[in-house]
Amino acid sequence: MSRPLAIAKVIDHLVLTYNNVSITAEWYAKYLGMKIETFTSPSDPYSIPRTALKFGTHKFNLHQQGKEFEPKASSSLPGTADICFIV
Repeated sequence: MSRPLAIAKVIDHLVLTYNNVSITAEWYAKYLGMKIETFTSPSDPYSIPRTALKFGTHKFNLHQQGKEFEPKASSSLPGTADICFIV
């Protein structure tokens, strides 16, 4: 077996794509107790605000279908997810 290109240490966050980010965020907060967080890209503090859900040490970034933030999955559809690892 060949050596891996990188070793995944932990999951940094998941990105979930939805039709309506605000309704989705409110649902997760109301029914699962997740905390809604609004933030901007660390590399561009003047960028469009983003929405995330936090619980414990975990974070879900929410993307609006058709208005996804870069980098993004090649096929972002409602109900899909992509995983970001720290290597």
